[in-house]
Amino acid sequence: MSGGRLEFKVGLFVIVLLGLAAVMSIKFSETGFGFRDTYSLTLRTSNAGTITRDSPVLMSGVKIGYVDSFDLTEDGSEVLINVELYPEYSKVVREGVTFRIKSTGFLGDQFIGVFPGETLGAELAEGTEHPCESPFDVEQVGQKVSGLIERVDGAVEKIDLLVGNVNTNLLSSNSVENITAAIAEFRLTSEKLNQISTKVDGLITTNGPVLTAGVAELSGFAKELRGGCANQCARATGQYHQFQRQHGQLLPVHGAIARGHGHQCACDPHQRDQFCGVHPSLARLGRGTRGAHCYQRTHRSKRAQ
Repeated sequence: MSGGRLEFKVGLFVIVLLGLAAVMSIKFSETGFGFRDTYSLTLRTSNAGTITRDSPVLMSGVKIGYVDSFDLTEDGSEVLINVELYPEYSKVVREGVTFRIKSTGFLGDQFIGVFPGETLGAELAEGTEHPCESPFDVEQVGQKVSGLIERVDGAVEKIDLLVGNVNTNLLSSNSVENITAAIAEFRLTSEKLNQISTKVDGLITTNGPVLTAGVAELSGFAKELRGGCANQCARATGQYHQFQRQHGQLLPVHGAIARGHGHQCACDPHQRDQFCGVHPSLARLGRGTRGAHCYQRTHRSKRAQ
C-alpha cells in the first residue's frame, strides 16, 4: 500500500510539472503556439534573404508580430511573405509605413523591420498585400564593386595612354624648344612695351603744361567763335525781318502798278513819303505819263515850301 501511494504521488508530481512547463512555454513563446490573437498581412519582396518561419517583425526594436510562412510567386521572380501581427499594434501599423528586411548586425539573423512614414493613414486591413524592401546583399554589392573596379582599371589605362601621348608629343625636344622660344619672344615683347610706356609717360610729363595751355586757348577761341556766330546770326535775323517788312510795304504799290494806278501812288503824299525811301525808283513810275507829272508837281511844291 505504501509503495502504490508513493508511485501515485510521484506520477501526480510529474503531471503537474509537465502542465507548468506547457503553460510557461505557451506564455513565453514568441508565437504563442497559435493561441494568441493576430491578424495577417502579405509582404512582396524580390529577395527574402535568410528570413525563416517565426522570424520576428520589429518596429523600433519592439516585436509586433512574426513570420508565419512564405512562398514564391508563379513566375518565381518574387517572394510572398505572410506575417502575423498583434492587434494591439494595429494603431501604429498604418498606411504609409515601410517594410524592410534587416539584420541584427552585419552577418546576424534577419528580421522584418517596420518603419513609420511621414504621414500615417488608415489602419492596414487584414489580408492586404504590401511591398517590402529586400535585404542588403553583400554578393550584389561585391559584383557592383567588381564592375566599378573594372571600369576604374579601364580609365587608368586610358589615363596612362594619354600621359604617354603627352610625354611623346607635347613634351618632345622640339616642342620644348618651341615653347622656350615663344616664352623668350614674349619676354622681349613685354620689355619693348615697357620701354614704349616709359617714353609715353615722359612725353606726357614734359608736354603736359603746353597741352593744357593749348587746350585752354582752343576753348577760349571756341567761345569767341560761338559769340561771333551768335552776333552774326542776330544781325542776319534782324535784316531778314526788315526785308520782310519792306516787302510787305511794297506789295500794295506793286499791286497798284500792276493795275495801272501807279500815278495815284505817286500823287498821294502819304504813300509817296512812305515808299519813296524804300523804293527810289518810284519817281520813275510811268515816265512821260500823268503819274510822272503828278510826282514832279508834288516834289516842286515841297521844295518851294
